Amino acid sequence: MDGRMKKLTLVGAILIVLYFAMVPIISDSTYSMSALLIFFLYIVLAQSYDLVGGHLGYMNLGHSSFFGLGAYVFSILSLRAAPGSVSVLAAVAAVVIFSLLISYPFFRLRGAYFALAMFGVILLFERLAFNLEGLTQGTAGISLPLPPAGSSAFSMNYLVSSYYLGLLLTVGTLVAWAILTNSKFGLALHSIREDEEVAETFGINSYRYKTAALALSGIPAALMGCIFAWSQKYIHPESVFGLEITLFPIAMAMLGGTGAIFGPLVGAIFLTGVEDIIWTNVQAEYGKLTAYGIVLIIVAIAMPHGMIRTRLLQRPLRFLGLGWLAT
Repeated sequence: MDGRMKKLTLVGAILIVLYFAMVPIISDSTYSMSALLIFFLYIVLAQSYDLVGGHLGYMNLGHSSFFGLGAYVFSILSLRAAPGSVSVLAAVAAVVIFSLLISYPFFRLRGAYFALAMFGVILLFERLAFNLEGLTQGTAGISLPLPPAGSSAFSMNYLVSSYYLGLLLTVGTLVAWAILTNSKFGLALHSIREDEEVAETFGINSYRYKTAALALSGIPAALMGCIFAWSQKYIHPESVFGLEITLFPIAMAMLGGTGAIFGPLVGAIFLTGVEDIIWTNVQAEYGKLTAYGIVLIIVAIAMPHGMIRTRLLQRPLRFLGLGWLAT
C-alpha cells in the first residue's frame, strides 16, 4: 500500500509539472507567465535558503545577495556581448567564490550575529550597486538589449524561454534538495544544527560542511538571478537587493517549516496565494499591507513550527507515505 501510494504521488507530481509546462502552450497571457516566473523565483530562493537557514540552523538574512550578485554579473557581461553560457557560468562562479571567501570569518559567528553579518552583505552590495556607476550604471540600473528581430524562436520569445528555464530550475532545486538533505551530507548538517561541538567529537568537520552548504545554497539563487535579469531585461539595485526580495523568501521558508524538505515550498505557495487574494480584493494600499501583516502574524502564532508540521498537512502526508517530507 505504501509503495503504491508513493507511485501515485510521484505520478501526481509529474502531472503537476506537465501542467506548468503546458501553460505557455495553452495560454498566451504574458501576465500569467510573468506571475508564475516570480512564483518560481520565490520557491527557489526559499528552498535554497533552507539548506543553511533550516537544515544547518544558521539564519542567513543575506541569502538574496547570491541572487543579486548573480543577476548583476550576468547583466554586466551580457552588456559586453559575452555569450549567455559564459555569463551564467561567471555568475555562478562569482557566487561560489564569494561564499567561500566569507565562510571563514562569518561562520565564526553564531545566532543573531551571523544573521546580522549576512544582512550587512545585502546592504553592502546595494550600496556598491548604486555607487559603482561605471560598472553597474548606478541608480539608472542596467537595461539589457531585446533579442533582435528575425533571430531564432528561442531568443525572440525570451519570456517563454525564461519561464521554462525557471520551471526547470525550480523542479531541479526541489529534487536536488530532497536527495541532498536525505544523504550523509544532510545528516551531517542536521548533526551540526543540533550540537556543533558533539558533531565535531564524532569526526564531522563542521567548517567544511558549513562552507559547502553555503556555496551550494548560492548556486540556485545565482541561476535564478540570471533568469530574472534575462526575463526582465532590466535590473536595479532595489529590485535584486531590496527588502522585499531579502525577507519574503525567508518568511516563506519559516512559515512553511524550516528544516523540512518541502516546507519552504508550502510556505511559498501559501504566501503567494495570500498575497494575490489580498492585492486583488483590498483596495487601499495601506489596507493591503495591514492585511498581509495580520495574516503573517496569525500563521506564525498558530503554527510556530511551520505549516507542513501541522496535523492538517501531516495526516495526508502520512497517508500517502510521505511523512518524511515534514521531518
